[in-house]
Amino acid sequence: MKNKPTMAEKVIAIHQPQCLIRIAAMMQIMGCSRTRTYANLRLVGGQSLKIIHWAWHRLRYQQSGSSLIDYIKKNKLNQRTAAKQLRRKQMSAHWSRHFDNYYQNYWPEGWTVADYCRKEGLVQSSARRYLVDFPFIGLINPFVLKPWL
Repeated sequence: MKNKPTMAEKVIAIHQPQCLIRIAAMMQIMGCSRTRTYANLRLVGGQSLKIIHWAWHRLRYQQSGSSLIDYIKKNKLNQRTAAKQLRRKQMSAHWSRHFDNYYQNYWPEGWTVADYCRKEGLVQSSARRYLVDFPFIGLINPFVLKPWL
C-alpha cells in the first residue's frame, strides 16, 4: 500500500517550472480552504517557491532573446511586477559575499534570514531580495539559483 503524500510533496509536485499553479487550482488539488492552502504554502516555504519561480523566469528570459513584452505575453506573466522582476540585475559583490556567508555558514545551522540580518546589521527588506529561508536543506541548492537572484 502506498503512503499518502505529505503536504510538502503535494506542493512540490504541483510546482511546474513554467508556472506556479494558481491558488484556486491548489485549493482543489489539496482539498483545502483558501486559508488552509495559504497556511500549507507557508509551511513548505511559499515565499521560496515565488523566488524560484522568478529566478527560473529570469534565466529563461535571458536565454530567449525575446523582447521583455513578448516574453511576458508568451509566458502569460500577468503579475504587475513581471517586468520589474525580469529586469532585475545580478546581485552586487556586497550581496554576493553575504549570500555565500549565509548559505555556507548560517543556513545549514538553522539560522533564519532575520537572525542573520540582526547579527550582520543588515536591513531585512534588502537582504530578502537575495537571501531566502528555503525549507528542507538538501532539497534546494541556493548556489544553483544564485546567478538569477
